[in-house]
Amino acid sequence: MVLGAVLIGLGYGPITPASSHLLVRTTPKNKMSLVFSIKQTGVPLGSMVAGAVVPPLALMTNWQASLVSVAGGCLLCAWFSQGLRKELDSDRQPNASIRWASLVQPIRLVLAHRALVTMASCSFLFSMVQLSLTTYLVTFLYDDLAYGLVAAGLALSVTQLGGIGGRVVWGYVADRWLGARRTLLLLASMMALGALASAFLTVNTPQGVVMTILLTFGASAIGWNGVYLAEVARRAPAGMASLATGGTLAFTFLGVVVGPPIFGALSGLFGTYRAGFWGLMVVTLISGALLFRSQQPAHDTV
Repeated sequence: MVLGAVLIGLGYGPITPASSHLLVRTTPKNKMSLVFSIKQTGVPLGSMVAGAVVPPLALMTNWQASLVSVAGGCLLCAWFSQGLRKELDSDRQPNASIRWASLVQPIRLVLAHRALVTMASCSFLFSMVQLSLTTYLVTFLYDDLAYGLVAAGLALSVTQLGGIGGRVVWGYVADRWLGARRTLLLLASMMALGALASAFLTVNTPQGVVMTILLTFGASAIGWNGVYLAEVARRAPAGMASLATGGTLAFTFLGVVVGPPIFGALSGLFGTYRAGFWGLMVVTLISGALLFRSQQPAHDTV
């Protein structure tokens, strides 16, 4: 199981830096947030498809067969992508050497640019909120609000739907009106309000109100990724979008790792999941303060 998890992580990690490199080359700058956001809808959509398909498949066969089917889908995707590879990989350097020092180069690039440090810091905090919400939502609704598992699962799907729609909407908003930094600041504010509202939910709260709050919370907590990735690509030095994306995503995934355990620890310490949501509100307020104070132009160095 551990080996499988490591191999999946090694395969999953490079996808976003590679896609950012390709999209920077093929996307007009005034449409980057929208295009990156549309690309990022694949993440919650994939989660929804997996949730709908894999469990029934495991029940009809067994869990090993369901995993083999997922692996087959990945191989089929790789086979289809080969038709595009020659054109999209035209700038690759097959003779480039790989050194251990190159593994830390993306981190060094991020730390050398103030704007990238801000984006990395915010993505670290945002990912804490996103993964804590999706990890604990069903348990919170089941334990604290007395929802059945089916109703709690439906609420999680509503939250994911909010994230799918939000990714497209926020990409358009960032390109058309607010710009990436102000859009992310708006999303940080919405996350803070969503966490605060979730902390005040009770057994007596009407289901329609709960779903509305979770839809809005999901639109912000799950909907920020495309705008963030587009801004990282814009702020990166010319030709280094993939390196900058990889470097900032190291901080993003660090938030993925530490966020849910911290949420769980707070909830266990105070005996309620509401304490975890209060913690998420504090996290988003910190990220909002970072974005508010970030006034530097692109490519400013520390």
